[in-house]
Amino acid sequence: MAEKSSGLGDSIEKFTKATGIKKAVEVVTKAVGIEDCGCTRRKEQLNKLVTYKNSNIEPTTIEEPINEGDTYLVLGNITNMINNQESRILKDTILIVGEKNKIEIEGYLLAGLLKKL
Repeated sequence: MAEKSSGLGDSIEKFTKATGIKKAVEVVTKAVGIEDCGCTRRKEQLNKLVTYKNSNIEPTTIEEPINEGDTYLVLGNITNMINNQESRILKDTILIVGEKNKIEIEGYLLAGLLKKL
């Protein structure tokens, strides 16, 4: 059984491995003489930014487009680190997609943290 993701960075790494993107990046960076693509650093930063506190949540895929005004239910508590400040979104909170939070909501959807209402 695959190890559960501790945050968004782990989920993205699993996706890039499954799709072959990770291998392609490794081949290209090696071919151009770059030793470190920065993937590990980015994964760690994303894990800190979006940490999965609820171990029952599994990453998913986005099946529908995300539009401004769409509403989503938060399935588990979410803890974010923004500018070294901890921010929390509590389970059962309803999020409404806007111009400023669309990318954040997309990340939560990929992480399996939201359900469309």
